Amino acid sequence: MKYYWIYLFLFFSYNLSYSQISRAKLDSIADDFHAISLQDDRSSIYINTSKGIYETNEDLWFKATLLNEQTLVPYVGDQTLYVQLRNLQNDSIVLQSKYKIEDGFSAGRIFLHNAIKPGEYFLEAFSKSSFKKQEGDYKGNRKILIVENILGFKGIPGEKEKTSTLADFQLLPEGGHLVDGLTSKIAFKAVDSIGNPVEVSGVILENEKPILSFQTTHAGMGSFILTPSCKSSYSVKLNNISENLQREIVFPAIKRNGTTFQVFNNNEHLDLKIKSNTGQQQIYIRVQSRGIIQSMVTAILKDSLIIQLPVTTFPQGVHDLTLLDENLRPVAGRLVYINRKEKLNINTVLSKEEFGRKEKVNLKVKVTDRKGNPVQSHLSLSIFDHQFIHPFDGKTILTHYYLSEALKGKIYNPGHYFKDESKAGDLDLLLLTQGWRKYKWHEDYLNSKKDPLLQDGISGRIVYRNQEETLKDQKTIVIFDFITEQGYVELLDNLGNFYINASYLELGRQFYIKHFDAGKKNKPVVNIDDEFHKIKNEDYLINYPILPYTNSSEGLTKTIMDPFSEQLQEVQLTGKGSKQYSNKYLGKLDSLANLIITGDYIGIPCGVFNCPLHTTDQSKKPIAGEIYEEMVGFEWVDELKRSYKQRGHRRFVYEKIQYTEEELLRKFNLSSVSGYVPKVEFYSPNYELEDSNIVDYRNTLIWDPLISTDKNGEYEISFYTSDFISKFLVVVEGVSTTGQIGRFNSQFLVY
Repeated sequence: MKYYWIYLFLFFSYNLSYSQISRAKLDSIADDFHAISLQDDRSSIYINTSKGIYETNEDLWFKATLLNEQTLVPYVGDQTLYVQLRNLQNDSIVLQSKYKIEDGFSAGRIFLHNAIKPGEYFLEAFSKSSFKKQEGDYKGNRKILIVENILGFKGIPGEKEKTSTLADFQLLPEGGHLVDGLTSKIAFKAVDSIGNPVEVSGVILENEKPILSFQTTHAGMGSFILTPSCKSSYSVKLNNISENLQREIVFPAIKRNGTTFQVFNNNEHLDLKIKSNTGQQQIYIRVQSRGIIQSMVTAILKDSLIIQLPVTTFPQGVHDLTLLDENLRPVAGRLVYINRKEKLNINTVLSKEEFGRKEKVNLKVKVTDRKGNPVQSHLSLSIFDHQFIHPFDGKTILTHYYLSEALKGKIYNPGHYFKDESKAGDLDLLLLTQGWRKYKWHEDYLNSKKDPLLQDGISGRIVYRNQEETLKDQKTIVIFDFITEQGYVELLDNLGNFYINASYLELGRQFYIKHFDAGKKNKPVVNIDDEFHKIKNEDYLINYPILPYTNSSEGLTKTIMDPFSEQLQEVQLTGKGSKQYSNKYLGKLDSLANLIITGDYIGIPCGVFNCPLHTTDQSKKPIAGEIYEEMVGFEWVDELKRSYKQRGHRRFVYEKIQYTEEELLRKFNLSSVSGYVPKVEFYSPNYELEDSNIVDYRNTLIWDPLISTDKNGEYEISFYTSDFISKFLVVVEGVSTTGQIGRFNSQFLVY
């Protein structure tokens, strides 16, 4: 790990031995900080999907990227991804599945069947290292919209443009405090009840007299300069705001003694202007990003001091500048965004800009660093009809890792800050108003290490309905794979607990666990820990960026189909037959249950159903659908069974007993376990080999979530357009092997 140590001494009059002492002190501060920050190994999950809007009875394709929270390199420590789909309207979970994670990435498909109603949903993903106990805010999610038909989509119900009403107004001094007689920048933020910005203007009053005016400059935020005095009282008067709300605005307290600083970001270096009225003292400035110290500064401060701090080698992102006094207590701090240009540069080149229906398209992706050097990267590529953009989803891989994961609280329109360099001032306002102590990697966060909640494999225990029964002889469980019809044995501990690793989840979507203990009067039960139940019981908040209102129908060119074709809206197939189970193994269990558990047989040689006179050989079993004869009212007359009587005979059609899956599992003392959802490849036709006369309804032309560029930073792909006449969007985003992040959008027309 590389640090930058800077020593600034008043009049440069200190000797070499003092410099060595200061160096040791800086090393000690850094070591103590890293001892806390590096102890909790965590990942952060970013979810992206093939598009933002889906129609019912369609496949939802997604990718989960797991990066180390501190280095942003792919996280390789997790194996199992827990995915659930949450309905925002009623906060219900409509789907839960597990997917395999490989080298920090996972991709999968979810079929949006008829039971999943149209509306807004959150696709949420969790893993062992990304979701801990008492998590609080959780951001491993993606907002999607499900509609019946995109041609009839007219916007999200209940969403309409409205004038925001001010609900909260905050004043936030740069550095964290106002100090008597020291000039400071004060940022302010005005929002409504759900966090949308409100544009305001007003004046600052000193002793009830106006001294300066202010107004918002971006997204309800702005700033002004003030030299406060402890002898004066200050208040805020907002224009066109009710008296009641204005009385609730609290002006920051003014400390009689203290230290302040202002930061000026000049891209290649930071200029820190530090002021104090506490007398001469030694100070320390710590610059850290995601819990890793990038630089340490020590200096002797008397009245004021200017420090120029080089930052060209720092990673891109939010950095925490904390000023420590001589006792290493934080006395001031602020957040600053550094090295906006240090990201992946992704570009795409199409064979041309416009294409016909079912025409071949050649696409080349090129990834370089800031200096134009090729970069090997992990990317996802999606090409889809522009009508399927979610109008209220502002999350990208850049906003997720560079802003949302670094800051507490909701962020309004985060994509705005990554458009170009002209937005640097707006971004600095965001960091001032978001608050120094709202940085995720602040000491309060680092000192609150949280325990893991989830696991990669499966754990459980053997229990008995009769509490007097205890585990004695059988110290193993058997895992059944119904596909290969093989069993695998795993050991129990002395208390009947077990843990099977994640490799068993690769057996398929479902497998079974059984414990054999023939010596027990009561059958043992295999209780399996439910990881999704653990997630449900955690009180966490889904934190998602707020996007400004837009009319979702504006600017959309409606998709045109071939006028000589008609698209089927829905097809339902029905049929009559015996009960179908989720897999062949349960079908076999059903047959066994009817043959063994029922005990039904055909008497030999009489052919009577369950004949009481011929019980010696019961090997002949009844067949469902066949007609049999049985005795009615049969009973033995004497104890030696030498004579009997009956009321008569009846003929009937033999039917199987219909067991539910739960009944079958209980009868055979089996526990069902959900494994990984099998991998499915996204279908893309090749019209050089396939019939081009078939009407092609694809609105997503390509979904390629697991791209790895070559040593030249390149990737090439060919595909065919569909029969939709529309504008198609190309979205590429991903991360390099060294932790740089990038995203690129382009488009082409199909006519």
